[in-house]
Amino acid sequence: GQVDDITRATDFGHGEELLASGMTSYLNALNRIKPNVWRHSAVDVNLSRSTFSIKVGSRRWSSALGGTDTLYFLMSYHFGLLSLSSLPHCHYPGLSIIDLPGDFLGESIEDKENFIVQPFIDLLAQESFTGAQVIMTGASFKGLTGVHRTNLHKVYVG
Repeated sequence: GQVDDITRATDFGHGEELLASGMTSYLNALNRIKPNVWRHSAVDVNLSRSTFSIKVGSRRWSSALGGTDTLYFLMSYHFGLLSLSSLPHCHYPGLSIIDLPGDFLGESIEDKENFIVQPFIDLLAQESFTGAQVIMTGASFKGLTGVHRTNLHKVYVG
């Protein structure tokens, strides 16, 4: 009964706005770093008690985006969630763990890693994100500043 009462009182529209805003902030940051890399419509988040969907414009993201744009979109989702960490009444834990594959849908990631990671570095540099952490694996990350980078040399196969 208490859960039903809380769910009825939940403002899903506000949650939609917060997540969409965080995702849009990431995509805008990508466009500042590399102009016109994200040329799609705005992200539209829909939340309800029983459903969750994200669209790019009026289309499902999975059918609207190709390989590299899907990578940017998924990173924007992680960024959007992480951006909730500093907001009152949001309970996101301030931790994001992302394992970037060597290639994503057939495209090499290594040359794109620094570019897609920089908005996370900038976000965590803000005072309101003190204590938040992003752990990201990848092939390179050379040349990034303001990060702790650990090189692993032994390959572990599971």
